[in-house]
Amino acid sequence: FCWSLKMEKKSDHVNDNLLNHTEETIVTIVTKSPQSKTLNKDVSDRIVVYYTVFVLIGLVTNTGMVMVGSAAEDLATTFNKEEFMPMFQLSEILFASMIQFINSWLLINIKHIHRLTFNAFYMLSAYLLITVVTIWKFEAGFWIALVAALMHGTSAAFSESTVLGYMKSFPSRLVAPFSTGTGFAGVFGSGILLLLKIPFDKEGYIFLIVSPIIIVYLLCIFWLQRQKKKYRFDMAQDQMQAHASRSLNNDKVDPFITPLSKRLSSGISSGNLSDRHKKFESSPQSEEIVLEFDADDNEASARKLKTGDNESSLQIRDDGGGDDAGNNASFSLPALRRVVKHVGVYLFSLSTIYFFEYTVLTCFADVYTKRKREEPGNDSEFLRENSYIILTVCYQVGVLVSRGSLDCFKVKRLWILILCQIANFVLWFLNVYFFVVTNYAVVFAHIALVGMMGGTLYVNVLFNIVASKTLDFDDKELAMIMCTIFDDFGILTASFASLALDNTIFSQYQKKAQVSMIAYMAFKSTH
Repeated sequence: FCWSLKMEKKSDHVNDNLLNHTEETIVTIVTKSPQSKTLNKDVSDRIVVYYTVFVLIGLVTNTGMVMVGSAAEDLATTFNKEEFMPMFQLSEILFASMIQFINSWLLINIKHIHRLTFNAFYMLSAYLLITVVTIWKFEAGFWIALVAALMHGTSAAFSESTVLGYMKSFPSRLVAPFSTGTGFAGVFGSGILLLLKIPFDKEGYIFLIVSPIIIVYLLCIFWLQRQKKKYRFDMAQDQMQAHASRSLNNDKVDPFITPLSKRLSSGISSGNLSDRHKKFESSPQSEEIVLEFDADDNEASARKLKTGDNESSLQIRDDGGGDDAGNNASFSLPALRRVVKHVGVYLFSLSTIYFFEYTVLTCFADVYTKRKREEPGNDSEFLRENSYIILTVCYQVGVLVSRGSLDCFKVKRLWILILCQIANFVLWFLNVYFFVVTNYAVVFAHIALVGMMGGTLYVNVLFNIVASKTLDFDDKELAMIMCTIFDDFGILTASFASLALDNTIFSQYQKKAQVSMIAYMAFKSTH
């Protein structure tokens, strides 16, 4: 009874602040639940386990797609279709956006565990198909290999968008290990292809050896589902932690900048906020902690709080121990407008940076390796023959390093990354056209830098969306899927640009040049 009277007084205090306080502060009362341990606490207690699980899921998600991309040149050579090498990248990404759109429209309310289980068997089918076609070399083997590449691309896209949507019910800090896993897939996929290429003369055997990683994928997904059923996710606490970490970095609110740079208008410094968070963690279960947040950054939240529209942001998110996919907002024009309003600038940023990045990887890197082989020199035969795979490994190392950087630092001005990527694009084009810098070491380092730009932007964008206070909880999965769609759109346009460049400006470095119309017709038939 005394506790109820105390809460009533606190509620009056909240209302007075919302309506009359001259500083226009928002007061959020966070009360620890005496009922059960939260998922947030379980993650904190077993952070190494959760990091490992999400790294493995990200690793398996992208490994097949990376292996096809790294083996693209060898696969095209196997079927005497070198001029169609960019078609493997095109096939991987062609239907990726379509499957993600279907996911956001028709499948978004299906339980995540069901979608991910189906995708695991779909991945396995892609591995087995490319194994069979490259070992036995059917007459139409090249086109079947393109279908297998398409399956790898769509399975990776479906897995990524579904897992990212699933992560809205987990602490936002876990975006970092999943992104690290997808980045490590680049090093693992291209690296294992390079290592096993020595004992195995056919790529199919390598794909067959790697395929059992699907079992790891399933085990990780089922373990996460068990933890999710066992513990509740406290979204209010997660948002508090995210904003505390941002405040410590003095990050200013901006569409291209991770939030909060200024000190809280109520006079609470970032250091004090951190101390209060520590106090919250060590306080008794019935103790109340009152935190004041800057009203300028929470004006919309204040209006929603008064009307009760944003009630879920102040409560422990409890889906009854099941899967909350049934509450997701599916694709519709009103939902899309809400997403674009809050994260539209991130969508276009991802498309832009990945267009330049994948044009460098798919076209310029391939042209460089071909010109380098024609140049007389003392380079080893192994280096000459496998330079493209080594380039992809270096690129993926850059992606891995950058996607794992979120726990170390958060980038303030994301537009700088886009400008740097444009500069990388121009330098690569000029170099492969005039062939000025031919040293392998310099080129390997430069393409690693290209991967770092895209990976850094990617992980910061995802973190900002998962930890967003303005984006409704039920809109977050749709926002994540739209991010992957725009990401794939940038890669798709890069594939078309690579086809055009390979058969125009750089046609003399391909085995055959007159393939533009054939490539166009091949695309039209699959589209």
